[in-house]
Amino acid sequence: MDVILEVLGIIVWPLTVIVIVLILRKPIGDTIRSSKKFKFKDVEIQFDSEARQLREEIEREIPEQEKRVVRLKTEDSDIRFSRARIPPDQRIFVAWQRIEQATNELIERHGLATKSSVSLEKAAKKLLQAGVLDRSSASALEDVAAFRNKAVHYGQSSISQEVADSIEAVANRLTAYFEIL
Repeated sequence: MDVILEVLGIIVWPLTVIVIVLILRKPIGDTIRSSKKFKFKDVEIQFDSEARQLREEIEREIPEQEKRVVRLKTEDSDIRFSRARIPPDQRIFVAWQRIEQATNELIERHGLATKSSVSLEKAAKKLLQAGVLDRSSASALEDVAAFRNKAVHYGQSSISQEVADSIEAVANRLTAYFEIL
C-alpha cells in the first residue's frame, strides 16, 4: 500500500500538468500565434520586426518603379477596398498571388517555363540560377512564402495589420521590378 501511495505521489503532479496542457491546448496555441514576440530561453522571435526588416531590405535593394493605377469597375461604379476591413491574412494571400503571377510571367519571358507548375521557392531558385534574379530578390520571395504559410496555417489572429502592410509593400515593389526584368 505504501508503494502505491509513493508512486501516486510521484506521478500526480506531472499528470496534472499534462491534463491542464491538454485542456488548454487551443487557448495556449492561440496566444502564442497572436503574439508579436515569442521568447523561449535564448531564442527570441519578433514577427512584426521580421516583416518590417524584409520591407526595408527590399526598399534598399530594388529601385521603386513607376506606379500604375488600376481601377476595377463593375456596372460603371468603382469598387473601393478599405485595407482596414480586409483581414491581414487575406491581404497577405492576395499579395502572394500577385507575386506568384509576376514570377510565373518572368519565368515565361525568360524561356524558363516547364510543363508542370513549380512552387514559388523553386521558381526563385530557377531564376537565381539563370541569373535573372539576384540573391536578395530570390531570398525575398522565400521570405514572403514563409509569411504566406503563416497566414494560411495560423489565420488572421497571428498576423497584424503592420505585417500585412509590409508584405503588401514588398509585393508591390517585387511585382513592379519583375515587369522590367
